[in-house]
Amino acid sequence: MPRAAQVRIYAAISGPDKSIAEARYPWLLAAYPTGVLGLVQRLGYRPEGMMLDSGAYSAWTRKLAIDVEAYAAWAISLLDRPPADDLLFLNLDVIPGRKGGAAPGHAEIREAMLRSDENAEALRSTGVPVVEVYHQGEPPARLEQLVARAGPNGVVGISPRKDTSHQAREAFVDAVFHQSITAWTPEAERDNLYPGGKVPRTVPRFHGLGVSRERTMRRYPWYSCDSTTWMVPRRYGEKINRQGRQERMWPRGEPAPQREVIASIEERKILTRWAYIMESMGEVRARRGLRFT
Repeated sequence: MPRAAQVRIYAAISGPDKSIAEARYPWLLAAYPTGVLGLVQRLGYRPEGMMLDSGAYSAWTRKLAIDVEAYAAWAISLLDRPPADDLLFLNLDVIPGRKGGAAPGHAEIREAMLRSDENAEALRSTGVPVVEVYHQGEPPARLEQLVARAGPNGVVGISPRKDTSHQAREAFVDAVFHQSITAWTPEAERDNLYPGGKVPRTVPRFHGLGVSRERTMRRYPWYSCDSTTWMVPRRYGEKINRQGRQERMWPRGEPAPQREVIASIEERKILTRWAYIMESMGEVRARRGLRFT
């Protein structure tokens, strides 16, 4: 049966951050080979759900290799002792092209898809519930293949290219939802202008990888998305303004203790905003009767 239209924003973490712990943030993302059980123990609470990342994107940017058997063993250890009530594991997908390089050609894309399929099958054969990923630049038939393979209870990752313009990424995601949901357009989603005045009753469970902008979160009927934006204050000394842009919080030379206090406040603001987005989007979708397959 289709499930109610929950909305999840996963906060990517690498350690037991104080702001995450104080907020008791419910949805977390951690990457292989993080010691997840110890991390959750130090946070001091059990999250509702965790998405576990293979580290494929980081490996791609750094030109590193990750062993699928080692990733599978790590995943199985977490399934044996679950750190959260709901666990999802991103595939060790092979990303075509190289960071900062020319767009990959058809042969390179086909090879990457074949190798991604091999890794997904290796993970599934060990019992790992794998989330396969559709990358910008792959053919539309690939999306249909992944949705069919995921089945009624599965999630498919949607990965816009980080090295393209925001307009290009948005056009890619527009095409994904238009292909997958009859009569979907951004205007129909916003204004409820579907045929008969009703949104589709069921939509695929798509997860937006690295979806950080609030506009992008709200523009589409995502099942979930993940982001590192909450780390921006501490990592870069910047906050997210009302327009969704990053702006400097303090001049160079500001005393370190003051920076720490300001960064913590801004981190909590972002996490609080995400909680509001999840709640408000869920309420809107519930009123429309939208459910995920």
